[in-house]
Amino acid sequence: MIPDPVERSSNGNSAITAKTIPRKILVADDNDDIREMLALLLRRLGHEVVVASDGETAVTVAAQERPDLILMDVMMPRLSGLEAARKIHEITALNTVPIVAISAFRNPLVETTNTSTFRWHAYLTKPVNTDELEMVVASLTR
Repeated sequence: MIPDPVERSSNGNSAITAKTIPRKILVADDNDDIREMLALLLRRLGHEVVVASDGETAVTVAAQERPDLILMDVMMPRLSGLEAARKIHEITALNTVPIVAISAFRNPLVETTNTSTFRWHAYLTKPVNTDELEMVVASLTR
C-alpha cells in the first residue's frame, strides 16, 4: 500500500514531509481570487501549480503542461468546464488525468456526469474546504 503523501502534524494540520509527493496540478477557474487561493493552498502542500482563467485556456495549458491532476470550475467563459474536460480527455496523453469539478453550487447533474467520453473524478463546492481539497488531491494522485 502506498502511504498517504501528506502526513498530519500533532495538531491535526497538514505538514509537508518527506512523504509529500509533489504533483503538477492545473487550476482552472475564471474567478481570480478563487484561482489564486487554490494555487496558494496547493503550493503550500508542496505541489507545482499551473493556472488557466477559462475553459479554452485550460485545454491549451493541459496539453502543454501535462498535469497530474486538474481542478476545473464548472462554469467558465469561452468554454464550460465540462466541455474543457471532455476536450482534455480526448487528448490521448491526458485521457487518464483525473479532473475534479469545482462549483459554487451543489448540482447533482454535474456531480453524476458520466458519459462515454468523460466523467468527473470528484466534486468540490466553493468555497473549497482545505481538508477536503487535500484529501481529494491525495486520493487522486497516488
